[in-house]
Amino acid sequence: VEARFSVEPSVSGKFVWEGQTLWFVPSQLFEHGTRYTARLSAGALAEDGQALKRDVVWSFTVRAPWIVYAGPATGQHQLWRVSSEGGEAAQLTSGGQPVFDFAVAPDGTQIAYSLPNDQNGIDLWAITADGATLRLLVNCGPDLCAEPAWSPDASRLAYSLVGAGLSPGSRNLARVWILDL
Repeated sequence: VEARFSVEPSVSGKFVWEGQTLWFVPSQLFEHGTRYTARLSAGALAEDGQALKRDVVWSFTVRAPWIVYAGPATGQHQLWRVSSEGGEAAQLTSGGQPVFDFAVAPDGTQIAYSLPNDQNGIDLWAITADGATLRLLVNCGPDLCAEPAWSPDASRLAYSLVGAGLSPGSRNLARVWILDL
């Protein structure tokens, strides 16, 4: 398999096996803005001896890194994004409530964040990295849902939930919940 794997333009690196999974680890960062093509050529052998019948090819372009932060906007913290290379910051969220906290997905495509609701609770939301698509992940009602944390493959989101207590203004202990996305 290693002998039949290549990247164009050529990139040096090493292979790391984890069980039946092979990782190619480049010796230096991919250059952003460059279109790379990875190829696993026909003939690569599986553990059971079966050969790959045709080439598997995929392409990708690495974007410039960016920074997401919560900053003031008309007196309330909202989410902003700025390129690590400088330039104008782009406001991602806006509205009547300040962003409580947030977490960027490992692939950088979306951001989960906590936002107060009109029931004195905090809901979980997600927004795409360009700010174009917004969706409610968890309507927490009077409960407090916060501290989102992504799984490495971005298929799940862990968060803390502090339930509303029996008496007005009281709260239960925090518990960790996992949302299958």
